[in-house]
Amino acid sequence: MKRENVHKFPYGVSLLLAAGFCIRLGADYYRYNTAVTSAPFYVWVLERSIEFFWPGLLIFTAAKIVKRKFGQPFSLSREHEGTNE
Repeated sequence: MKRENVHKFPYGVSLLLAAGFCIRLGADYYRYNTAVTSAPFYVWVLERSIEFFWPGLLIFTAAKIVKRKFGQPFSLSREHEGTNE
């Protein structure tokens, strides 16, 4: 993997964690029953955010730092490739 593309993997992981948060929270909402469960639903949201959202945010931030360190800014010209066509 090229050094300028190394930031894409953590972006993908953080995207998967965000999707997992949404899916898992949707499943929790579907299963949630106020008559059976004593905890309010916002406690479940807090738990899922600790499991999925905050690690995803940390990985996303780390990917931003890695991109700034190793990535090249996007250019529409082909000058950086060595072709002057």
